[in-house]
Amino acid sequence: QLMLVLVTMLVVFAATWIGFHLARSITVPIEKLAQATREVSKGRLDVRVEDPASDELGILIESFNQMIADIQTGQERLAQKTAEQEARKQYIETLLNTVTTGVIALDAEGRLTTINPSARDMLGLPAGVEAIGRPHRDVLSHPRFAELLQAIEAGMKARHRVSDREISLQMNGQQLTLALTLSPLKPPGAGFSGLLVVLDDLSQLIKA
Repeated sequence: QLMLVLVTMLVVFAATWIGFHLARSITVPIEKLAQATREVSKGRLDVRVEDPASDELGILIESFNQMIADIQTGQERLAQKTAEQEARKQYIETLLNTVTTGVIALDAEGRLTTINPSARDMLGLPAGVEAIGRPHRDVLSHPRFAELLQAIEAGMKARHRVSDREISLQMNGQQLTLALTLSPLKPPGAGFSGLLVVLDDLSQLIKA
């Protein structure tokens, strides 16, 4: 009878130990996954779950690690593209701010999206006057812009390139002669999205 009690206790102990071991083999990886998920939700994408499990839990952990690695790679590529676009934007802004040619860009509705300092100087628009986002008819409402406004209106309707056209502009009692180039903005795969207006001051050349 004593032997039977000992065997029974041994079986119970073994079953308990096996059950505890199996429970730990399931709960510990799940706890690691839960902790890693919390870290990822805080923005940490360098988290990986290290567990030698080879069953379904192991496949789940491997898939989780691969998913986080893919997200991290995607974010790094996005950050790189964003940095490249920002650098390209700053480069273009630097060019526009330094060239002596006047550059004005309009969207499809005729609102100004870009006007560089040279264009402001040619048109006599003070730097403090906000032009971006305003309709070109409002910015060029002064009678001295009548010829320029007429050309832009025609370019917005025709939507084709017009180059080497000369227009006159009265500025501070002097007549300026400007070479006007109009180019429609048509991104690849898209329709008309605006108009690019380029101005070159020919006054000094004509005087010479």
